[in-house]
Amino acid sequence: MIIAAIFASIYEKISTDRSIALASLSILLALLLAYYRLKQHVRHNPGSSLRYLLPRFLVMRAKGDSRAGRWLARTLLWSVSAVTIYVAVLLYWGNFGTVIRGQVYRSAQLGSATMSFNVRRYGIKAIINLRGSNPGQAWYEREVADAKALGIYHIDFRMSAKRQLSREQAEELIALMAQAPKPLLIHCASGADRTGLAAALYVAAIAKAGHEKAQAQLSPFFGHLSLPFLPGYAMDRTWEEFTQLLNKVGHEARPAPATPGSDTIDLQ
Repeated sequence: MIIAAIFASIYEKISTDRSIALASLSILLALLLAYYRLKQHVRHNPGSSLRYLLPRFLVMRAKGDSRAGRWLARTLLWSVSAVTIYVAVLLYWGNFGTVIRGQVYRSAQLGSATMSFNVRRYGIKAIINLRGSNPGQAWYEREVADAKALGIYHIDFRMSAKRQLSREQAEELIALMAQAPKPLLIHCASGADRTGLAAALYVAAIAKAGHEKAQAQLSPFFGHLSLPFLPGYAMDRTWEEFTQLLNKVGHEARPAPATPGSDTIDLQ
């Protein structure tokens, strides 16, 4: 029974989105290869450890004569492993989190079962899809159908994690979140970059909970890395550009278009 539930959960996850399916398949193949190589190695080298599966260069440094080199290599190995495992867990479980309890929640792209569970558990009344309208895509058609079946609002707002939002786009997103029925769920593909920016804008401009709490929405805790050489850094640049505006006393979001029940509104 437990095994069947696990396989059902895995199937539900990988069928949500092609990118998630490909990532899951790649991880599975890597694990199978790693298991095979470990098995062969242990057979010929009794007492060996899992370090055999790690990059040869770092393993050699970890076993080297230099104390500083060993410390650095081992720290790097454990850090990379921890980050990889953490990101994998975030993506698998939908990267679901609370922005403002009872008002706004955030997540990655969710499958039908996970969506239904969270909608019922948190009383969610509307979804803002930051990936925009994608008719014909399996994940999109499924989400629209799920929202209709659950009797909740579904709203599309297209944005890219690789491009900064203009002031007008940011104001439009703020207005949309302000006017949407609550509790509200905001999501993109991984729930890290675009969702992080939207959550930060909500906390600062609508909930007015302060810069520090808003900034925390764009953090590694949700899988977002604020590194200038990564595509998702465009979200950090957008946030920095609008920080002063959003912190102004009396800042009010512009009215958003009406959102009819259970219909899909596409804001490009």
